[in-house]
Amino acid sequence: MTRSAMLEVLKSDYIRTARAKGVRETAVIIKHALRNALAPVITVLGLQLGYLFGGIIVVESLFNYSGMGWLTYHALLNRDVPLIQASVFLIAAVFMLSNLIVDLIYKVLDPRIGFE
Repeated sequence: MTRSAMLEVLKSDYIRTARAKGVRETAVIIKHALRNALAPVITVLGLQLGYLFGGIIVVESLFNYSGMGWLTYHALLNRDVPLIQASVFLIAAVFMLSNLIVDLIYKVLDPRIGFE
């Protein structure tokens, strides 16, 4: 995904303009191209982190690991509603926190984005 985003950004006019101005190739790649190509990659990474944390129930119950997923699985089997609620809340909190971190990284990568 990073490669396809970089190839798309390298075709842009501002990259051609930076090269025409005589900016070093490493500066063009890192400062201009990579910063703009990382936005979709970071979006996918943030979402995948949330999905990964949500999938621990299946992985830990499948491989018989002791952890939060195993605890949630046994809470589901025993119909322990408060524990199920706490597990779902924690998974949702991690998902929202990863989305917040992605939004903050957007602000670092693209200063045009403002918090309003």
